[in-house]
Amino acid sequence: MTIILYNLEEHKETLQQIISEQYKVLSFQNSEEIENSTHTNGHYIVVTTTEGKKEVESIFEENTLFLCVGNENKEKNDFFDVIKIPVDKEDVIEKIEKASYHLEYQKMRLLYEPKKVSKTTDELGLYTKKFIENYLKSTNKLENRAILVYFNLEAVPLLHKIYGRQTTFKALSNIVKQIKNVFPKLLLSRYHAFELVGTIIEEDYKEAEPLLSILSQKMIELEGIPLPIEIIIRYQYYKPGIDNPEEIIKTLRKESIETRRNHVLNDKTRYLSQLQETLESSNYESKDHINNLEKLTIEFMKELNLSEVEKKNLTDAVRLHDIGKLGIAKSILEKPSKLTEEEYNEIKKHPEYGYHIVLFEGFPVVIAKAILHHHERFDGMGYPAKLKGNKIPYLSRIIAILDSFEVMTRGRVYKASMSENEAINELERNKGTQFDPELVEKFIKVLKRKK
Repeated sequence: MTIILYNLEEHKETLQQIISEQYKVLSFQNSEEIENSTHTNGHYIVVTTTEGKKEVESIFEENTLFLCVGNENKEKNDFFDVIKIPVDKEDVIEKIEKASYHLEYQKMRLLYEPKKVSKTTDELGLYTKKFIENYLKSTNKLENRAILVYFNLEAVPLLHKIYGRQTTFKALSNIVKQIKNVFPKLLLSRYHAFELVGTIIEEDYKEAEPLLSILSQKMIELEGIPLPIEIIIRYQYYKPGIDNPEEIIKTLRKESIETRRNHVLNDKTRYLSQLQETLESSNYESKDHINNLEKLTIEFMKELNLSEVEKKNLTDAVRLHDIGKLGIAKSILEKPSKLTEEEYNEIKKHPEYGYHIVLFEGFPVVIAKAILHHHERFDGMGYPAKLKGNKIPYLSRIIAILDSFEVMTRGRVYKASMSENEAINELERNKGTQFDPELVEKFIKVLKRKK
């Protein structure tokens, strides 16, 4: 990833310092280097002004994301974000992380673009975009109105991150099968990697409308994938020969994106509860573990000098810290005997899976990072990044203590529980190696005060 600071002399030094502290592999280029560059392959994040965005937009293709500084009139498209002035470290990191995630998403789309296996169908057995476009033109002869149905499958890249391409492609096939089972008369095509477009003539639509309404409000369950997947469905009548189907599809696509954004902004509590229920119902996480952790968190926060925002972020991160276990085989998680090295390495992937899940669902980057690093050790011997000391996010260091203490006092499938005093002694013994020593002292103080 290359981060370009373009036409930003006033803020360049501050931004470069903030970004350099957070990212190891990074290159900064100035205006002249970009204007004279012929190498535009790869992923670029351009931090610039609105005017700068317009100047360099013609140089780059879709593998670029623009972050503009100091312009609050944020445009509603996928390649534009705003860094506030005065420059704030957390805001910059939040925006860079989300930009990076978005660029990865764009790259992943290429793996799932439809591939023709015949003149009219792709590898999923769906009609090609060209076929459906020709069909829509031919409906000009129909007297009946027709209906266009748009399916947004943008959760598919998340499956790819966790389960890999083979499982994800099977999931795509499963989604298509479920849609066809509900709407056998729907002419269905894959327009792009993660979007389906179908059409039904009016007389068939009357049967399908109630089903569309129900399906558009539910999460799809996929065999072998415990993570609930949301498919956003939008549909609209069109009059053949009068309405332009391409314009309708654009409108439906825009509506689905807005619906998704509204869910991210307004339905985090609902989705958080839904994820927790999935964990509990699948036996990936016990309800007692989460409840005990929440109680410990409330007590510990009284001792910590946290802002209201930090308290909210910590509470959410605690509730979701093991959400990545949805990507781990149950046979490994529930194994009563000692794990093999291969199984243990598989378990160690769950913080990364959790990071991708919460970032995809629009939670703040600080929560995603807290989840990603909650198994780091203070001595740098943890995972996944072997961060050391204060390089480990503060919320991650807190979760590490809370989670370990709760597990020690509750016990595991293969290990008996400890008394509270024994667990305190274990925290004492591991402060400075596994745990942040200052936070351990504060936590023990809370426990003793409770007694």
